[in-house]
Amino acid sequence: AEGVYTVKLVKDGQEYVGKVTLVGDPMLAHSAKDRALQQQTVMKLYGMLERLAYVAEAVRELRDQVADRVERGKGDAALVADLDALNKRLDAFYATLAATREGRITGEEQLREKLGELYGGVSGFAGRPTPSQLARLTTLDAEVDRANRTFDTFVTVDAKRINERLAEKGLAPLAPLSREEFDRRSAR
Repeated sequence: AEGVYTVKLVKDGQEYVGKVTLVGDPMLAHSAKDRALQQQTVMKLYGMLERLAYVAEAVRELRDQVADRVERGKGDAALVADLDALNKRLDAFYATLAATREGRITGEEQLREKLGELYGGVSGFAGRPTPSQLARLTTLDAEVDRANRTFDTFVTVDAKRINERLAEKGLAPLAPLSREEFDRRSAR
């Protein structure tokens, strides 16, 4: 964003502090208000992509744990059937979040790809986002919220129910990835 920033450089124990003023490109005709809306929209989309990345990673990890419990629970047909059913539901849910076909150009477009396309369109233009981009942002934000709620249901209902059955069999519980752990991993 435009403004005055303090910068600090540390070299050989010496600190050098200065100020930098960022201004809009004088060659572009976009107003400061339009540039500010563009930057706010880009940051909103970035946050939505982060939220979706967490859900997608958490679903993949939960799916892997479920597959592991299928192998360990082979002696209990009912438990294995419930685990398989949960795994199929997780697969179907993941397929709504991100393209799953092999290859770079498949034509498959899911929520992640839709968000990425909108992010690229808004961040690649220094001016005000179009009305259709802003409307799409609202729609996609609701879809990301819905994806988060769906994953929460997998954790609070499905995993909890399966964990009770796993405990009866002496098997390790499903441990869904928390947002805090995801953030720690991402910071590395």
